[in-house]
Amino acid sequence: MYRAMLRWTVRVALAVGMGIGGGWVRAGQIFVTAPGTTTGGGPVAAEADFTTGASTITVTLKNLLSNPTDVAQNLSALTFKTSTAPGGPLSLSSSTGTLYSIDKQGAYTSSSLLANQAGWVLSNPSDSVLSLNVLVGTGHAGPTHTIIGGPASGGTYASANSSIAGNKPHSPFIALSETWQITAPGITANTQISNVVFQFGTADGENHVQGVPAPSSLVGLAGMGAAGAAIFARRRMRTPKG
Repeated sequence: MYRAMLRWTVRVALAVGMGIGGGWVRAGQIFVTAPGTTTGGGPVAAEADFTTGASTITVTLKNLLSNPTDVAQNLSALTFKTSTAPGGPLSLSSSTGTLYSIDKQGAYTSSSLLANQAGWVLSNPSDSVLSLNVLVGTGHAGPTHTIIGGPASGGTYASANSSIAGNKPHSPFIALSETWQITAPGITANTQISNVVFQFGTADGENHVQGVPAPSSLVGLAGMGAAGAAIFARRRMRTPKG
């Protein structure tokens, strides 16, 4: 029974590493804004996590800046290049999430963001370049649904100016992060992501920030779990009982 349980553990770990039912995936392609980055609205901090698989790219976009002052610190677009040019047709789906409406005092109320209601639009400006944007494209939600970071430690957006606090044209905001899955024929688990560019604010084409690869220690954490579990289990199977 002991060996049977270990064999089961290996199978589960490998299934997670493969993405059950979807073939092998490549985890841990993570890009961030460099420390100390600023835009017209002040300091910004963002992260984009990519996982590629058979005809899919999963993207999680995060705003890491807490207690922002200006809407120009909110995320409104992400552009990136793929080493494999995707074929068509392309399609986009988004996850569920949370919306924040922020009043004039900086207090927020939350509501549910339903799947495929993020209001961000996928485009393919060139053969190997893809863009997610909330400000342009058919069905875009902008200037609402930009991605805002978390509140201050006191639980309010204490530093927010009138571009965030009580601003009906800009509200509600997507809270903290959003995840999309792009269906893109031709993409594989070996597809590499590069030339990541974050856009902040509500003016399309402005406040662009080049992303940089995350430290290898952070990237490693994204993909080591399943593989590590499988290796550990295999070693335990080879270890004789004491």
